[in-house]
Amino acid sequence: GGRADRELGRSGASDWRVQGTHTTFLHDDCLQNDYLYGGVIADSLFDGCYVGLPALPSSSNTTSDGRTNIVTVQSTWDDAVTLWLAVH
Repeated sequence: GGRADRELGRSGASDWRVQGTHTTFLHDDCLQNDYLYGGVIADSLFDGCYVGLPALPSSSNTTSDGRTNIVTVQSTWDDAVTLWLAVH
């Protein structure tokens, strides 16, 4: 899918789920979550992303607070996520 398909920061998109996704050569964020909503990534493969799931709101978003939201990753492979887990 295109960038719009990967944007999780739409109003009302809380408690989102991405499942069974296979993406390659995105050369950008695997998923975008500008509003810092919680959700689930399951049974997916993200290959060729620069950033797995950035946890920063967009520069125009001054109200989102994701400190109590959880993103769960289940049976998913992503080089960026694997690298993040290795260094944190």
